[in-house]
This record gives sequence, structure tokens and C-alpha cells, in this order.
Amino acid sequence: MTAPVNTDDLVAGCVKYLLGLPDVLAVLGKSPTNAVPYLYQHQLYATIQNTQSNAAVIIRSGGWAAPNVHNSMRFPRLGLEITSDQMRDDGNNPILPGEVLRRIDVVYRALDAHLHRPQSGEQYWGTVRVIACTRLAEPSVYALGGGLWRLATSYGVSEG
Repeated sequence: MTAPVNTDDLVAGCVKYLLGLPDVLAVLGKSPTNAVPYLYQHQLYATIQNTQSNAAVIIRSGGWAAPNVHNSMRFPRLGLEITSDQMRDDGNNPILPGEVLRRIDVVYRALDAHLHRPQSGEQYWGTVRVIACTRLAEPSVYALGGGLWRLATSYGVSEG
């Protein structure tokens, strides 16, 4: 295949969906050069350290249920990773250590409010039809070093 693909995969569709939500955009940082929100597919493509900002990455991380033998539904696992940089002083030294944990939680809650849909119901993420999306575990939060923190969790998606 040499032509570009015109349909979305789950990751691209999810990012398109989230980019259309003002409350999600309000908690993410933006590129200083072109004001593009720090919301990425597959990996973090921006340097967040020393920005005092937040970024999110949507990834595909395997499956969460066995294939359905009765129809063509799929059950992929969608990963969410949020990276936040601590507040810093004029010398770029991290300050207010607890603030970054509160901020990363605010970012998580904004995205999770749209991703975790235990009530189900058909929804389109770009061109991908999503029947349900359920958070599979509470998020893990850990230090990356240099004032950066990361939150990671995953969602079970029913796609069909």
C-alpha cells in the first residue's frame, strides 16, 4: 500500500475526539511555537521538562478480553500516559513538590471523565465506532526525575 490511510485507528480516533473537548484542552500545555496542544499518539513528541506544563499520550497496549466469536467486535486496551513538570523557580529548580501531584490529578480527571464510560453507548472517535470504554485500573503515578512526574492507566475498549 502506497497511499495514505484515510480512516482512523483507535489511537488516532481517540486523540481527535479528545482534541475537540474544551475542558481537555484547558488542562494541557501547548507548544510555544505554534500553540498545538500537548496531546500525542503513541509517544511523547515534546520536551516537557522545564515547561511547568502537562502533556498526554494515547497508546495502544494490547487487548483486555478474548475475541468475540459471534461478530467482528474488537476489545483493545487503550493506554493513557500523562506527564507533568513541576513548578520551578527562576533558576529552573523544582519547587512546590506536592503541586505537581495535584495538577497531574486534575489533568487525569479531565481526560478520564470522557474516556471512562461505564454506561456504554455508541460514540465515534474520529471514524472509529466505540461501544464502551471502561477504566481497567486506578492510575499509577511515579517520578521520572528532574521534576517530571508521570501518571499511567489503561482502558478496556469495546470497538465494533
